[in-house]
Amino acid sequence: GGVAKAFGQAGGQELQQLCNAHGKAGAGEVVMTQPAGTLRCKQVYHAVLPNWQESDEPLRTMVQGCLEAADDDDHTSIAFPAMGTGNLKYPRDVAARCVYDEIMSFSQSNPGTTLKDVRIIVFDQPTVQ
Repeated sequence: GGVAKAFGQAGGQELQQLCNAHGKAGAGEVVMTQPAGTLRCKQVYHAVLPNWQESDEPLRTMVQGCLEAADDDDHTSIAFPAMGTGNLKYPRDVAARCVYDEIMSFSQSNPGTTLKDVRIIVFDQPTVQ
């Protein structure tokens, strides 16, 4: 989808090679790679979502997994794109609420987390609304 395409452009062939080294990830899996290309971060968490099937649970589980992994890796920040809202057909309002709720829940349940800066990155006006 659009998020994968944007990461592919920013990370280039090197990021694709790092992903290929992990093999195919299944729906619900989160795979970590080092950054590549013009990506300015310490690690990239690649998450695989299934198509929308009237449940936000896969997205919630994926956000939880990314937050836990970033905390376990002692990161101080993480950014989430508008995952699943393109080809996978997650309703924008559902995805936005889901990601926000999981960030708030993680923050409340983990007061000692190393994560201090959690961002939701949105590039188009329909998703912002």
